[in-house]
Amino acid sequence: MSAHSLQNLLTEEIRKIPESRLAEVFDFVHYFRLGLEAAETPARPSASDDAIAAFCGSGRGGSVERLLADREADLKNEQ
Repeated sequence: MSAHSLQNLLTEEIRKIPESRLAEVFDFVHYFRLGLEAAETPARPSASDDAIAAFCGSGRGGSVERLLADREADLKNEQ
């Protein structure tokens, strides 16, 4: 299966997920990708402790908006 076909299948599956659960899917995909990036570049920090704690369910951190803001800040700090 080509990468493009697989991306289309993933997109279709994501469209079928209830809106109330999309934040969980986003968290999983986002941190999965960050883990892949970290494995390729071992010395680079990927996200704040609060964002990771929110993903792991500790109650710290918060919403998807907060996670996105943290990621944007991380990207700005890398530049």
